[in-house]
Amino acid sequence: MQKHHVLYTDVDVIFANRITQQDVQNLLKAMGQATVSYGREYTKNRHSMNDGVMVMNVERLKQDLPQIHQQARDEEVFPNDQQMFNNYRKADTTPKEKF
Repeated sequence: MQKHHVLYTDVDVIFANRITQQDVQNLLKAMGQATVSYGREYTKNRHSMNDGVMVMNVERLKQDLPQIHQQARDEEVFPNDQQMFNNYRKADTTPKEKF
C-alpha cells in the first residue's frame, strides 16, 4: 500500500490472487477520507463488520485511537479488536464517514 495506509488482515486470510498496484489504488479511491474501510461478515449482516481484512488510514487512525480506546474502556466488558471498531462505528458521537 502507500506509506499512509496499511492493509490489515487476520492470520487466517489467504489471498488466492496477486494484489496489483491498480487493486490498491481502487481500494484507496473507494475508501475516500475514511479512517478504516472494511467489509461485511460472510453472513452479510449489515450491522456487523469484519475487520479480518481492512484498509487503515494510519494518520486518521492515530487521531481517532484515543476515542476508540476510551469507548472500549467505558464498556462493561472490554471488546476485542473487531468489537472495538464496530462499537465505535455504531456510537452516536462517531461521524459515519470515518467508516
